[in-house]
Amino acid sequence: MNRAERRRQAVLAETRIIDATDPKKVAEMQAEKRLRATSIVPGRVEYTDNGPVTWLQGHKYPVHGIATDEGMWVGEIIKKYAVSWLKAFSKSPQRYFLILFSPLLLIFFSKILNDWLTEYGRFVDGVANKFARPDLFSPAVKHLYEVLCDVCIPGNISADERSWILHKIFIPTIALEQDKHYRLVFQDLMMAARKDQLILHPAREAARLVDLMLKRDQRAGYKNLGWAVKLLLWTQPEIRRFIREFAERADLSKFYFDNIDLWLAFQQNVIGQYGYAFGDKSLEEMERDYAIMNK
Repeated sequence: MNRAERRRQAVLAETRIIDATDPKKVAEMQAEKRLRATSIVPGRVEYTDNGPVTWLQGHKYPVHGIATDEGMWVGEIIKKYAVSWLKAFSKSPQRYFLILFSPLLLIFFSKILNDWLTEYGRFVDGVANKFARPDLFSPAVKHLYEVLCDVCIPGNISADERSWILHKIFIPTIALEQDKHYRLVFQDLMMAARKDQLILHPAREAARLVDLMLKRDQRAGYKNLGWAVKLLLWTQPEIRRFIREFAERADLSKFYFDNIDLWLAFQQNVIGQYGYAFGDKSLEEMERDYAIMNK
């Protein structure tokens, strides 16, 4: 029995003896299992025609991209920073403040968002500059990067202006590349997206995808974010225009799971207990398919 298998058996053993009636112990167990499922064990990087993959010890399939502990924590920092803002303003009394002053906020939202993204991009460049390597991105994130560059970077701009826009583009791409779980969630939603509807009715289709994500993600902490995202979708024409242009230029099939992504998605739920229903599958269905892929 190799090291990874011994670790998996230890996790399963802990699951059997844990007191399921104690919410604190259950939460601690799940947090530890998620950490074990995502921690990088010794492996090797292989450079393929479809980008680099990392073969991790004890894994039947490799992982797209170059997987490191440092990259994982950088992705976590970028994600937590953005989500913390959304969570803070989706709670009371901030929520009622936003509703009360929503007419003024919505009028100036474009400028507020652009200024915030500029400063956020500076922050990301500071903590994750070494990971700003599109040539080493996984296939799905590389295509996302290419489409965002096509949509967001005009032809006749200075080198400095291009650099500032790239800082913003690296926010989602580095976060998704280094946080494998959220990359898989993004890909899962793109597999469910209807390109024609994103072009014809961008707000309606994007709102449907938000509802789908909140339905499939079992973590309660994200349930309050849906209303804020939908408010922006329905009130900001620039966001709708961006979604339409993104859909027109993107090849959604390049975001679809291959066997490497599918195995990792199942592994994160079966071993890591992330609680996301990829493909709208139940945990029992994912356990069955995971076992089949491991044969």
